[in-house]
Amino acid sequence: MTKTVDLPVTVKEQLLQLAERLPARGRSEFLKRASHALGELALENRNTIVFAIAGWVLGEILDNVFTVPIPFSHRVLELTGDHLSTVGLAVGGVFGFAEDRNRNRLEYQIAAVIQREIQRAASLA
Repeated sequence: MTKTVDLPVTVKEQLLQLAERLPARGRSEFLKRASHALGELALENRNTIVFAIAGWVLGEILDNVFTVPIPFSHRVLELTGDHLSTVGLAVGGVFGFAEDRNRNRLEYQIAAVIQREIQRAASLA
């Protein structure tokens, strides 16, 4: 059984807008292929999602740790401005994306070497 990823609504809407510009008989095939390819892309870049979530969670924890109640008052001083979760999300996403790109680059290099050698062997036959 193959894994699938549900695309965000905004991406689906953009695909529909693009499909409207195509000839009627090619629209369904375009939508099917494009959504499948984008879903696979999301699966290939799973580190981006995992690291972004981990960064957000760490940011939330730090936001709560760096919150200090002011004595004799009902006020709370937020030393981070309650923004570390957003920063953690962004930093985790960037780091995960870099990890995914490095992994994918190696896979593409391996595939290119194999393809080149198959073509070379086929030309010798």
